[in-house]
Amino acid sequence: MKKHLSRLLALSVFASLLSAASAQEADGWAAAVAEGAGAAFEALAPASVKKNWRMMTPDEMLSAVGTLSQALSSEDGTWESVLRLVPDAKNAAVALDALPLDEDVRAWIDARLSYFLAANELAREEAMARGRVRQAARVAAASPKPAGRPAAAPQPATGRPSAAITAAPETVAESRAAYEADVAVWRRKFTRDPPTRSAEKAVKRAQKIFREEGVREELAWLAFVESSGRADARSPVGAAGLFQFMPKTAESMGLALSPKDERLEADKCARAAAKYLARLRKRFGDWKLALAAYNYGEGNVSKKLGKARERSFEGIRGELPMETRLYVPKLDAILREKAGKKLADIP
Repeated sequence: MKKHLSRLLALSVFASLLSAASAQEADGWAAAVAEGAGAAFEALAPASVKKNWRMMTPDEMLSAVGTLSQALSSEDGTWESVLRLVPDAKNAAVALDALPLDEDVRAWIDARLSYFLAANELAREEAMARGRVRQAARVAAASPKPAGRPAAAPQPATGRPSAAITAAPETVAESRAAYEADVAVWRRKFTRDPPTRSAEKAVKRAQKIFREEGVREELAWLAFVESSGRADARSPVGAAGLFQFMPKTAESMGLALSPKDERLEADKCARAAAKYLARLRKRFGDWKLALAAYNYGEGNVSKKLGKARERSFEGIRGELPMETRLYVPKLDAILREKAGKKLADIP
């Protein structure tokens, strides 16, 4: 049976934000990618490869993309749904080096693909962190109680915290522990694979603008999380620029889309991002929530807070899409690694 060579391309190109696009936009992208990849395949692939591989149709590509998109952006997404796609994501990362993709699109793909490439480690460390909190709670519950009060039934010792990925809903304490586990994983990743010189240069330039806007300069590292520090980065669903503004948000922050797209002008994009972040911080009173809103949307975060009657990121973490849950500690990690500061300590 012929293998689906272009499945690797489909899984990486559309990544997590495709769910925000209209059906017409998605169909157009699928057709365009299929046509371009097919032409490259026919022109570059050896005859021996062509005999055993074939290109996917647009419908097949959309089907594969839908699965990946839902795993990260769905409110019902789980670790299991993400982990099932890790082998495909790893193959896609290898295949990308051989595919003729523009660097602006590649930057967007790399930033989103990183969630899958770190998924096994993130899931394991989160589970272990939650297990430690639960074990401590069991020990506390089994401790002798003051006289006159019945003691809780002792629980059997487990020897080590549980590493189950699927578990009961998180308590706030478990959520904090899982968050710190995520930060630790991202920090290890950034140590092994640090930002490029060009990314560092882009962030440094954005920091000056953040200072001018009265926003802490450390937060300019968001440009690395969003676009790998490329001012020309573009996503298949319309986000563009250093800070990946969608068209409506860009216009609301004063960026023109025509005749010239000002999102692709690094300084203007950085200034708009600083103002937008300041607005989100004022609305939510907390940088973790502000960053969650930057990724997931202001209205969505507000609804989650209201429904859960919570006021913290940890309080609603379990109700957020997988991407948002991992996006905030990812920024926190790069801040700790490059600026020596925790997100929670930034005023």
